Amino acid sequence: MISEAELSIIIPNYNYARYVGTAIRSALDVRWPKVEVIVVDDGSTHDSLAVIESFANEVTILQQPNSGQMSSCINGFGRSVGDFIIFLDSDDRLHPEVMNELAAVWSPDACKYQFQMRVIDAAGNPTGSVLPQYYKCPKPEDIRECWN
Repeated sequence: MISEAELSIIIPNYNYARYVGTAIRSALDVRWPKVEVIVVDDGSTHDSLAVIESFANEVTILQQPNSGQMSSCINGFGRSVGDFIIFLDSDDRLHPEVMNELAAVWSPDACKYQFQMRVIDAAGNPTGSVLPQYYKCPKPEDIRECWN
């Protein structure tokens, strides 16, 4: 049953001290019974690690030499235990109801869900835009074609 599934949120970070705390807080605020948050610092050279470590009692922190976002995601994924995985950029935020929204459309036949995100500015204010932008309601085959 989906309501018993565990969610893993993986946050790769490199030199985003200004934003990573907000990303972590949004992950911790997701309303779901079982959530683990893994933050992977990719060799940041300024205060990012200090911000991340301020959440040490609530998240799993991984450190690695700078090797890129994909490496950070793979490293975090390898340590995760969730039935569902969300990769969250360190300058983004999750809506607290993201998993309840997913549960409402969940199907055991799906392996990936993509949803639009509201764009916010550096201060966290919505700009009125969303990403990705769909100019028509895509069919599953349209989305698959974009990834081929």
